[in-house]
Amino acid sequence: MTLHTEHSETIKMSFKMNKRLYLAPVKGITDRTFRRVFASYFNGIDAAVAPFITASDTDKKLKDLKSSADDKFRTIPQILAKSAEQFITLAQKLSDNGSDEINWNLGCPFKRVLDRGEGAALLKTPDSIEKFLDTICSASLPPISVKMRLGFNDPGEICPVIERLNKYPLKIIIIHPRTAAQMYEGNINITAFLDALRQSVHKVVYNGDIIHFTDINYLYEQTGELHGWMIGRGLLINPLLAEEINSGKSAVPDEKIKRIKQFVDTLFNEYQSELQSSAHVLDKMHGVWNYLSQNFDNGKKIEKKIRKTLSIKHYADEVKRIFESGVNILNNHSILFHDNPRHN
Repeated sequence: MTLHTEHSETIKMSFKMNKRLYLAPVKGITDRTFRRVFASYFNGIDAAVAPFITASDTDKKLKDLKSSADDKFRTIPQILAKSAEQFITLAQKLSDNGSDEINWNLGCPFKRVLDRGEGAALLKTPDSIEKFLDTICSASLPPISVKMRLGFNDPGEICPVIERLNKYPLKIIIIHPRTAAQMYEGNINITAFLDALRQSVHKVVYNGDIIHFTDINYLYEQTGELHGWMIGRGLLINPLLAEEINSGKSAVPDEKIKRIKQFVDTLFNEYQSELQSSAHVLDKMHGVWNYLSQNFDNGKKIEKKIRKTLSIKHYADEVKRIFESGVNILNNHSILFHDNPRHN
C-alpha cells in the first residue's frame, strides 16, 4: 500500500467501510468545553467518550456530562470504579441527566489508578469483572459499554476477559491493542486484537495509533468490518483528521491553519470566561498545544515557547506570533504502514 500525504492525493478504496468515528477520552483535555468548541469547527465525529469520573467527583461535574439538543455529537460518560455499587450510584445520576449509554473504564494504565485496583488492573482478575457485571447488569441502567486494553502485563489476558464479557448484554467494547504495562509506547498488537475480535460476541471499536487518514484503511485490511474507530491523540494533533478520513484526502494546508487558529482562539476565550484562575486557563491551553504543536513544522520549538508562557497576555501574544510568522503544516506520516511498522 502506498502512503499518501499531499492534499491533492486521494485514497481510492475498493471497499465501503464503516467510518463511525469516536473521540477518545483524554484526561485534562477533552472536557465539555473542549468537545463543544471542537464540534463548532471540525466535523466527522459521531460520538465522544468523556474522561472518566469517579465516586469522589461532584454533582456539578456529573451535570457537565448532561446531553443537550445543541450537541453536534453524542457524549458517552465513562466511570472508573471497582465497586459495582459506586458504579450504579453514578450511572443512575447520569441516567437522570439523560445519558443513554455508560462506559466502564477497564483500560486506564496510570499507576495511581492501578494501585487502587481500578482501570486496567481489573484485567488481571476476570472473575471480579464477571461479579461486577453480574451486579450492574441486574440494575436498571442505560446500556453499558466497556473500554479496555489487551491485559495488564500479558496480551493473552484479554481472552478470559472476553469470555466473561460475552455473558452480558454490553452495547459495545472498545479495545486498545496494548497492555497497561506498555502505557502508550511500543507496538500495537494486531494479532491479539484479532483474537479478541473473533472471540467476542459484541460489537467492537478499535482504538490506538490512528494518526493519518490512511491508517484506518490499513487497519480495515487487517481487521475487516468493525463497529467503529476511536481516535484520541490523532485528533488532538490534527483536529481535521476525522474529516480527512471521511474524504480520503488531506485538507488544504492554508484552510487547515485558518480553522485551527479559530479553534484555539475560541477555546482560549471560552476557558477565560469559565475558569476563575489564569493559571488554570494556561494549564488547559498548554495541554492542548502539547498535542497540537505536533501538527506543525518546528513543533517542538512551538510547544516549548507555549509552555513557557506564564500570563494570559504572554500566551495570547505568543500564539499570535506563531500564526503570523507563517507556520507550516507538517505532513504527518502514517505509523502503521509496512515501511514503518508499529504492529505485531
